[in-house]
Amino acid sequence: MNLKSLKSKQKISLTSFIAVFLFADLVTMQYLQSSMYTLIQYISLAIVVGYVLLKIKYVRVQDYIFLAATFVLACSIVISSYVNHINPAALRSCIYYAALIFAMCIFLVEAGNMGKLDKALFGGKLYLLVVLGLNDLLMVAMPETFYNISGRDIGTTLLGNKFNVSYAHLILMFILIFEEKNEKKRNKKVIIYAILMSILCAFVDCNTTLLACWVFVILYFLPEHLKMVASKPIVFIVIFFLSGFLLLSFSSILTWGPVKHLIVDVLHRDATLTGRMQVYSYIYRIVFQKKWLGYGYETNIVLSTSKWYANAQNALWDFIICYGFITATVLTVYMMMSVFRYFKYNKKEIKKSSWIIFSMLYVYIFMGIGEITYNKQFFFFIAVLWACCSVKSNNTRRKKVRIR
Repeated sequence: MNLKSLKSKQKISLTSFIAVFLFADLVTMQYLQSSMYTLIQYISLAIVVGYVLLKIKYVRVQDYIFLAATFVLACSIVISSYVNHINPAALRSCIYYAALIFAMCIFLVEAGNMGKLDKALFGGKLYLLVVLGLNDLLMVAMPETFYNISGRDIGTTLLGNKFNVSYAHLILMFILIFEEKNEKKRNKKVIIYAILMSILCAFVDCNTTLLACWVFVILYFLPEHLKMVASKPIVFIVIFFLSGFLLLSFSSILTWGPVKHLIVDVLHRDATLTGRMQVYSYIYRIVFQKKWLGYGYETNIVLSTSKWYANAQNALWDFIICYGFITATVLTVYMMMSVFRYFKYNKKEIKKSSWIIFSMLYVYIFMGIGEITYNKQFFFFIAVLWACCSVKSNNTRRKKVRIR
């Protein structure tokens, strides 16, 4: 009995340990970018791949279709880049990116099936606390090197630009809230962390994430009947596509009094969303020149066409520009599989733990209206949602076995 207990503890600690390597690839320190740092990233990914192969027996039959969709998504990203003849270095980065997405999903699925999802996220929390603590300390103590927001529009920090910093803090906020099992304490933490996030986002001048963390607060405290409505797959998919067409098709909403007041008087931005409305005029022309497979990984077609913005300033359209409508369709299927699974296991009663993850998907969709958010971190939340439902499914199955 003691031997079994010891083995169980070793497995738990190993899951957290491997999660540190996963998060080292998920949240990178761009300031350290070099051939040596790239090698460290590859080694970290290799460690995760080795672990998922070791634990492959924990992948259940019902997970195969989700992992197959993940694999097709990863392959579509690589194929899009290959047919566009991107340079060898970029193609290697693309293959690494696709492999990370696939390995990350398998790791989280296995963690969910083993009942170790909390341990996996604990490893991520440890990594983020160290890296973000160092990033923020350097940002405050040595602003001329690790902040420099006045010298560059998006800043320079250990993690990279202001978006990298704020998104990483958003993931940490999610983990800290998700791991709290006491509902009263968790309710307080949601408000406290949102306030801290607001201070951080104001400091790095990232208003999109500042608004997003309060969107999360609103979603978290929604009445149960509204949560049930928001949980419906049809509602989710409508909002997902609406986020891609909202500003492109309804730019007049920016001239509506309350919206204009929020942008100009509260956020102190211009009514064109810092020029975003100008770049949107290029999107349709760019997309339909290579509509099926896009322009490839990290394309600069928007910059070369608009002469101003490096990307489409909208998550859905940027994804389509990079990888085409075929890959965007695969992304939609991949995402909706997790959403349908969530709805299936929560249609009678909304569980707080899974709702927190589901809310984060809405948060990324909200940010995606004006930012590039459909990336490895977005895929992380899709996979965590699937894994969380696996934990719930396994627990339900164990209860039925005990009753019998």
